[in-house]
Amino acid sequence: MVVGVMLGVGLAQPMIFWLGGGAHGWHMMALSFAAVCFLSMLVCALGLRKVKLLPSTGEPTNLLGQMKPVLKNNPFMVLLGTTFIQNIAQAASYTVIGFIFLYAVDAIWLIPFFVVTMSIGSMVSQPLWLKLSRKYGKERCYIWASIIWAAITVTWFFLTPGNDVLVTLPFVGDLATQHVLVLLRGFAIGIVNAGFILLAFSMMTDTVDYQRQHFGDAHEGVFSGVFSAAEKLAFALGPFVGGIVLSAFGFQSSMGGAEAQSSSAIVGILLLYSLIPAGAQVLSLFLFARFDLKQAPKAALTQAAE
Repeated sequence: MVVGVMLGVGLAQPMIFWLGGGAHGWHMMALSFAAVCFLSMLVCALGLRKVKLLPSTGEPTNLLGQMKPVLKNNPFMVLLGTTFIQNIAQAASYTVIGFIFLYAVDAIWLIPFFVVTMSIGSMVSQPLWLKLSRKYGKERCYIWASIIWAAITVTWFFLTPGNDVLVTLPFVGDLATQHVLVLLRGFAIGIVNAGFILLAFSMMTDTVDYQRQHFGDAHEGVFSGVFSAAEKLAFALGPFVGGIVLSAFGFQSSMGGAEAQSSSAIVGILLLYSLIPAGAQVLSLFLFARFDLKQAPKAALTQAAE
């Protein structure tokens, strides 16, 4: 998933320039990524044809019947709502990542280095989160990862273009102080981002186990399908939210290259990349406070009593 984010966020903008820019560049980039999405999902579908399914003790039922266990599983619904809020906020921020580097940092060339730095942080930190979750518990580590992520994300609001030379790196060139701080933020964001994404998936499997313990049948396919579908829906709604905010702050769109933006529009871009996703992350934790795998559901207690 980290590699997918690296490709999606890091290569989209450069590809547009490589393909000639303008509307043609955008269209060709979109078609290229659509082809990658199609082929990667097709490989998964074809590759799983001969995989044996887990035995089920329940009777086959329709879609509505399969959804009932999902709705009754309170830990799953809490986790689903938490990640749904977080994913909308993150998707809204991804919408303006190009604008952040174009208008706020004034260094569009820094995007690939930023994404690589963030992805390195995500990949190298996953064993650390595994170790921490075993020592302190998944829920506690999830909350702290989310809080730290929100705290770092707030700092994006204070971005300014860099005009000094702090360090010169091979393959990168001259980096201003602001550029170095951007890369450091990216590495830190990658670390905590990996934390709450990894732990969210892990806790989702815990809710499936919770279902098996209290109701006998896990319905793991339905749970993972709903979780994945909600993620995709959130990532579709994120750009919609981003478009509303950009319009409200007077962003000037263009199909013929970068347009000069007002200070108000740049504030809107910064909000979408900082305070709005950070606020949503904190808001989601109030919902996550209801996550409890230890308490048996009322339906299971009634079933046991009968």
